[in-house]
Amino acid sequence: MGFDTLSDSELFVMKVIWRSDESLSLQDIVERVNRIYEKNWKQQTVSVFLGRIVKKNLLISERQGRQFFYYPTISEEEYRKKEVIKTVDVLSDGQ
Repeated sequence: MGFDTLSDSELFVMKVIWRSDESLSLQDIVERVNRIYEKNWKQQTVSVFLGRIVKKNLLISERQGRQFFYYPTISEEEYRKKEVIKTVDVLSDGQ
């Protein structure tokens, strides 16, 4: 089907990005994930998750000066729809 599901950790990161009205830097994302989801993640940890999400083509990173800012390529609603379709497909053996 060509749709890559997010891990729980990646989903925490994406929820922070989806729910922001502006693009976010790594530092912004780390601060929000740690505060909202009561994590104690370091920048390096979140950076690994962001890299994985970018490879899944669900996120774009754009360099602005010395920082990278992140933009979703899919809305939270569209991601949910694809998850449901994938789950139904798996449960029905593609029939």
